[in-house]
Amino acid sequence: MRVIFTDLDGTLLDAATYSFEPARSALLQCRAKGIPVVFCTSKTRAETEHFRRLTGNEHPFIVENGGAVYVPAGPLVVRPSGRVRGGETSPEERPHGRTANGAAPHGYFRDPVPSAERVGDCWRIRLGKDYAAILRVMERLKSATGGAVRGFHDMTVEEIATRCGLALDQARLAREREFDEPFVIERDSDRVAPARRPVRRNPQGEGESPEGEGAEATPEAAMVQKALSIAAEDGMHVTAGGRFHHLHGGSDKGAAIRRLMELYRGEFEDYTSIGIGDAANDLPMLQAVDRPCAVARPDGACDPVLRAGVPGLEFIPDPGPRGWSVIIHRLLGTG
Repeated sequence: MRVIFTDLDGTLLDAATYSFEPARSALLQCRAKGIPVVFCTSKTRAETEHFRRLTGNEHPFIVENGGAVYVPAGPLVVRPSGRVRGGETSPEERPHGRTANGAAPHGYFRDPVPSAERVGDCWRIRLGKDYAAILRVMERLKSATGGAVRGFHDMTVEEIATRCGLALDQARLAREREFDEPFVIERDSDRVAPARRPVRRNPQGEGESPEGEGAEATPEAAMVQKALSIAAEDGMHVTAGGRFHHLHGGSDKGAAIRRLMELYRGEFEDYTSIGIGDAANDLPMLQAVDRPCAVARPDGACDPVLRAGVPGLEFIPDPGPRGWSVIIHRLLGTG
């Protein structure tokens, strides 16, 4: 039994166009072989559901840097392939879930998921701190940095669309935050996106110090340091994605993956997990899986945080969905 955990932006999706077209055939092969592809992203539930519909994905998904795990609630047609506990081969027809000890009945796993709440057509396992708590810390960040920190909550839909290269309807979905706040750091009248190179991250994927021995600290690096300190006082984290820094707490991608792994391991034997990412906020995810893989950033390089922090990392020098496709074809022995 194999399960693939994948980041979206810059990994399965092109960093600029959000297209997954180069990975379409690889996705279809995973579907044909019954290999679950689990989206593990900083995107919101609304955004992720949009891409699940586009890709025909019917598997659990993780949103907002591990803020919550969502498990499909309805009985699906085809179960993930593999051998279930007890030795029998997994049947093609998925049975309905059952209720036991107050756990949520659902149709994806044979056994119920404890501590889940119904949200739409999924059961949600809430792991991260709620958005109201995130925004309270954001207010402290703004005050401590003289207003240099601006999050999605402060931005109009139009500004988010411009910064992300999104259509307005997609920008609205990106603003529906529940557990994580993307933010930028601004100096004076300039609007500065989070730089990849001036700031080195620590092993948790968090901003730490200027990159390189003896490098001069940048104003942004100092702001990141301050944000890290304030966030830590409230048990929260600041991590770096492709376009934004992110404030979140109570969980991360790795913690969410481990929670979901428990459910898969409770059902299937010979379980192997594969993770695919591209940026520093994917570090906890790649540290949690059996086979960690990274695709190139748009500049063709491997993120230095992933290179340094993930033993045995498989790096593919192709960016985004092209690199994703190479990894899957290697995994399946078809490329």
